[in-house]
Amino acid sequence: MKEVFAINTHYCRSELETIQHVLRKCGFAETTAGGNLYWFGLAMLDKDVKFMGKKKKKKAWFNRYPGLEQLCQKKIFCAINNRMRKSFPKIMNILPISFLVPEEADQLKAYME
Repeated sequence: MKEVFAINTHYCRSELETIQHVLRKCGFAETTAGGNLYWFGLAMLDKDVKFMGKKKKKKAWFNRYPGLEQLCQKKIFCAINNRMRKSFPKIMNILPISFLVPEEADQLKAYME
């Protein structure tokens, strides 16, 4: 007998109804203990990352990458972009030139002139 793919919704937040709808439509099972895929509704905390490390050994999947929420913060993303452009100028020239304001306001003014 084929095992049904189960999604753990224990860590869901406001998206729970949508996830449950998709589960029903696709014929997946819902669980709050175990499962193949753990669905996190919010950014992962350090304790969640540790939890992932334990579960990963059992071939569990997750809908989030640890630390990804940092890329969603403009200042951090800008700093990472700038660092990548400086480290790999030929490869990363596709990234936009970014300035942290107000910290780099002088460099921005100079660039605009």
